[in-house]
Amino acid sequence: MKLFDDIQRADTSPKLFSESSYQFLNRVAGAPWDKVRALLEAWFVEHPANAKRDLYNRFTDIDDGQHLGAWWELYIASLFRLLRYDVAAHPTVEGSKRQPDFLMSRGNTSFYIECTVASPGEGAGTRGTPEWIYDCISDVGNPDFLVGIHHIAQGTQRPKRVEVTRLSRSG
Repeated sequence: MKLFDDIQRADTSPKLFSESSYQFLNRVAGAPWDKVRALLEAWFVEHPANAKRDLYNRFTDIDDGQHLGAWWELYIASLFRLLRYDVAAHPTVEGSKRQPDFLMSRGNTSFYIECTVASPGEGAGTRGTPEWIYDCISDVGNPDFLVGIHHIAQGTQRPKRVEVTRLSRSG
């Protein structure tokens, strides 16, 4: 099981506003991005076996909240392994039904870690969201002007792409 698709990558374009972090990392080409993917794959190989499937599912999710949470767990587990801790995923805690993300142990020291990430939530890329509108505007090619946006108000209807990108012909 690998985190990223084993494909030839040629797309070097920047991340779209509506593109998830995982989608971007999985498609973007270039040596720096190859290094990022290789490092994340190396961390994943060493991740506790009983937690790999769940981490994979959340890491590859297009919901950035899920992806970033999985990335943070992968990072924390890798960090403590490099600090020479034994890393146990989802340990049982005596007297509790909860299972924290990790039990870290080294010598006479052990402690639990619960990884949490605050994220803006779902919806990026959905028609009508600010991210989607920014992508529509970015797709309009005209070398004669730039567009600056200060505020996008949430309405009750979702615009169509043509409604966002249509050039006004009135005087």
